[in-house]
Amino acid sequence: MSCEANEADVAIFRNKLKQYKMVHFEFDREVLCILQEGDTLEYPSYWIPERQLAEIDNDFSECSYWILQLGGKEWIPRDMLYRLAREIQQRFPESGIDWDRTFYILDNVF
Repeated sequence: MSCEANEADVAIFRNKLKQYKMVHFEFDREVLCILQEGDTLEYPSYWIPERQLAEIDNDFSECSYWILQLGGKEWIPRDMLYRLAREIQQRFPESGIDWDRTFYILDNVF
């Protein structure tokens, strides 16, 4: 079995990569800013007050409200959601968020 890709496969892969912009998050003045390529802290694609990050989604058995909200956004990569979840866990260890259930829903619903 060969690992070599043909030119058509490479072109398809490159086109898919162009559809996805780099997305990352930063904290600025007690606000979580979710930034896509070209965004600035003054004009992020999405922002959440830091104090709200520990909110629980009561409709989903004490899951992280914001991880589930962001999980529904196609432009936010899954790995960024996991990094953000770790950050929330560190900043709010007593939040009461059921992280196992949150990750289960993230992996199986979105």
